[in-house]
Amino acid sequence: MPPRMSVIQWKKPFNDADLLLGVGLLGTNGAEHYQYRKILNPLFSASQVMTYLPIFEAQTRRCCDSILTQACEAKSPLDMLHVFQHRTLEIIGKAAFGYEFQDYPAAHAAYQAYTSPPSKLFRIGVIAIPGFLNLPLSEVLRRRGTQKILKKIMTEVIENKLQQLANVDQGTQSADLLDLVLPHSTTSEAIFGIAMLTQYPTVATKVRQEYIAATAKHGTLATGEALAKLKYTLAMIQETLRLNTIVYPIRRQPQTDDDLPLANGSTIFIPKGIKIQISIVAMHRNPKYWADTDSFIPDRFVENSVEWKADLALRDGKPHKFFYFPFGGGSKNGIGQHFAIAEMQLIVAMFAGQFDFHATPKANLRLKYNGITVQPAKVEVTLRRAAE
Repeated sequence: MPPRMSVIQWKKPFNDADLLLGVGLLGTNGAEHYQYRKILNPLFSASQVMTYLPIFEAQTRRCCDSILTQACEAKSPLDMLHVFQHRTLEIIGKAAFGYEFQDYPAAHAAYQAYTSPPSKLFRIGVIAIPGFLNLPLSEVLRRRGTQKILKKIMTEVIENKLQQLANVDQGTQSADLLDLVLPHSTTSEAIFGIAMLTQYPTVATKVRQEYIAATAKHGTLATGEALAKLKYTLAMIQETLRLNTIVYPIRRQPQTDDDLPLANGSTIFIPKGIKIQISIVAMHRNPKYWADTDSFIPDRFVENSVEWKADLALRDGKPHKFFYFPFGGGSKNGIGQHFAIAEMQLIVAMFAGQFDFHATPKANLRLKYNGITVQPAKVEVTLRRAAE
């Protein structure tokens, strides 16, 4: 009997809406989820991602010239989580709304409060206790209040954007309306990138050399041609996400009886309603697929390198795309993964190109679950100019 595999009928076993900002792509299932994907897909085509590069570069340069330079000159420690939270909101404002959030400090305060990790009790309650979000607990009430403030701010910004659109022609309006739903979720990945730079100075040096060569030739990183020159930087990011998988874990629940195909050609029966947890972390550290699996080796993602070939031999010649899922996999994978990787390349290259990052004694690079993704517990650094 052929397998009945029908992954479109596998859903998430609980609603993520409260951990996010309401119902959206990450918190929906079935037809509603695929409708959101249909709306958002045009934002993440290769050509569309390239249009955001000038914004990424401008905001990253602003961060380098202000926050990082001030910390460097003052020789004061800097919490990179706060840096990336600030930068993330600025990117959202500029790319999605043409809005400068730096002129709206209340937005930064609300965003920082909203993105603070929920407690263990809150996370367990959301998953395991029906009606938990209706209980008058202090953390539930606090998150509700923060959500209300942030939604009010975002509504005002969107209304301002729509008012601007009323004064432009229809052709421009269609393109700009797509920008209104631009998601942004690279904070955890970027923080891990900086954490790796503090631990592996030889890697940071190679990234810096690529940055210098690319900017010398192109004068900017805000083009597809320049970004394509950052091959080692891309490999460094890919290896960072292999060892520090931010999507953990993936949960699914089949809506009908199903037969799940296995790598050896057999299947395993999965009854309707059972909750499945998939560990991408285990896949990324499986010695069957990766040589020296617990070591940080960016060259394993550099095509035709010795390290690349060693991994390839373990997998009988199969490329890593069958064993590497930093943004999930299947029909509900991360829709903005190409967007995120392109932005990370630019961030890591520009930061490493201008500064040396050194972890302080207070830094704690152990993994911490923030309610949606995994990130280092605390990346506190001091900086020096790269030329020093």
